[in-house]
Amino acid sequence: MRGSMVRKAYFLVLLGIMVTLISSVHAGAPLISNIRVSQRWGTNLVDISYDLEDSDSASVTISVQVLDGFGRNIPANSLTGDFGKTSPGKDKQIVWDAGKDNPNVYETNYRIKVAADDESGAGETITLTIDNLPSTAKPLEMALIRTGIDFEMGSKKLDDTDAKADEEPKHWVKITKDFYLGKYEVTQAQWKALMGSNPELDIGVGMNYPVYYVSWDECQIFIQKLCQLGQGTFRLPTEAEWEYACRAGAKTRFYWGNDPNYSLIDEYAWYKNNSVEKTHEVGTKKPNAWGLYDMSGNVWEWCQDWYDKNWYKGKDSITEIDPKGPDVGSDRIARGGAYSSDPTKLRSACRYSWKPNELSKSMGLRLVLESN
Repeated sequence: MRGSMVRKAYFLVLLGIMVTLISSVHAGAPLISNIRVSQRWGTNLVDISYDLEDSDSASVTISVQVLDGFGRNIPANSLTGDFGKTSPGKDKQIVWDAGKDNPNVYETNYRIKVAADDESGAGETITLTIDNLPSTAKPLEMALIRTGIDFEMGSKKLDDTDAKADEEPKHWVKITKDFYLGKYEVTQAQWKALMGSNPELDIGVGMNYPVYYVSWDECQIFIQKLCQLGQGTFRLPTEAEWEYACRAGAKTRFYWGNDPNYSLIDEYAWYKNNSVEKTHEVGTKKPNAWGLYDMSGNVWEWCQDWYDKNWYKGKDSITEIDPKGPDVGSDRIARGGAYSSDPTKLRSACRYSWKPNELSKSMGLRLVLESN
């Protein structure tokens, strides 16, 4: 979220709970106004009401963050009403069950931050030139990912029974600098144009299929060659950047929803149950809300960070700013799942790791172009 500013802040003291509400918005649009907060008498339910205007978007993402008087994040998972994706309108309603999230806790200085993001960067793309790329090959197209809005990274067993220990605790992260991310996974044609040849090919062959069987170390050579073309600074995404872009404002297990019965997954991803054990041409499934394709499935995507299974521990009480993972390690992070993965590996919070020199037919990559 860019150009955030405090629109209104005030205090309510109701049944011993003090609530500060802060509304943050994009400069220009969307606009949150007429904010009201009240605690229902005799209960632990907090009502948050607001008006939402946006002149250029029919869908706005509303996020809610709760902090105590020391600025520490407080669990706020029991939210219902007009949060997440919602449309502009008057008298929008959110209900927070503070007692459910924080039993036997009597806080006198809660602060509630309500943020609105109209995803105005979604769909804004640039196309880079790669010499020797066939005319029928997909170009290297990058989507602008606008940042600045806090998001919850990771998962937890209480919300998702498939959550793993290394995904907990769920914690707040802020990415402060916009970046471009590949709309598609790097393709075989793009890899060959810079590297001179393709890796092993027997589970999906075609210039617009994702490249696979590439190690993290080989990806660095590819990126170095791309940077030498003089079109900007390229790299792999950090793990936090990857999850931020994958979620595209969603708080659910997958970027298309919780999908508990996996009734929607076939529309968005190539995975174990529909891939026939092969990769598929990029961009043939539905994208996420920010126009990114195959963020779940097709091939795992290398990230820049070293892996540490305990990296999230103790981070639930702070907001991390532009985290980049541990300084050293033995394995690198991979995200997104692959054509051979079961559905649980395609969840937005799922973390995986491989040795940086390791080769796997399910491993590919997606690029970041740093924004000036």
